[in-house]
Amino acid sequence: MQLETMNEVWTIDDRLEPTEFVGFAEDRFPLELAVRVLETFSSPGDTVLDPFVGLGTTFAAGSQTGRKVIGIEVNPERVAHLHRTFAPPHMVIASRVQDVEVASLPPVSLLYCSPPYPTVHLRDDPWGSTYFEDMRDIFQRLATRVRPDGHMVIEVSNVRTKDGFRPLVAQFTQLLGEVFIQTAEIIRTHNSDWPAGPGVNWSAMLVFTPNPPKTHRHE
Repeated sequence: MQLETMNEVWTIDDRLEPTEFVGFAEDRFPLELAVRVLETFSSPGDTVLDPFVGLGTTFAAGSQTGRKVIGIEVNPERVAHLHRTFAPPHMVIASRVQDVEVASLPPVSLLYCSPPYPTVHLRDDPWGSTYFEDMRDIFQRLATRVRPDGHMVIEVSNVRTKDGFRPLVAQFTQLLGEVFIQTAEIIRTHNSDWPAGPGVNWSAMLVFTPNPPKTHRHE
């Protein structure tokens, strides 16, 4: 894959696939998007890590494309759904991502996920006021398991609700750009009426290498 020649605007159908999960199931990206990310940023036989795997769209994409997926999920009902729906070589880790023993994970070629989105006002968010610090720490720890020639693809959208607007794409770009080298930004649009994020109709795939940016000394 040559990032220099890659199309940086992806238009997809965006409608979500049916699921047998009983409960809220709209906080996931479309299978078409996950398949395209895996095909673009990894190769058949590679191992992919999704630290916020949710209902397993990345597992389904891995099955379609010949990748092994390791997914981390804390919600017990969703973990049970994943065990019912997906079989080895995929692997489910039932844990808070912060509590996973990172050294026990195998090296992966791709880290791909959509992190939990915060509310407009962090004081109202389950993660609380440390949301961005927590996200930075999580991705820094997990990046140690991404191969040096691998990729980290973080799918994120802005947040627009009755409480206001949060420029989450810019915030994640700045947050992760301080600790990783960003190599691309892909805009996802769609040709359906399904939202790409809370109150918005597009999202961004922020692409990073797992390597920290070089520091420059001033002579």
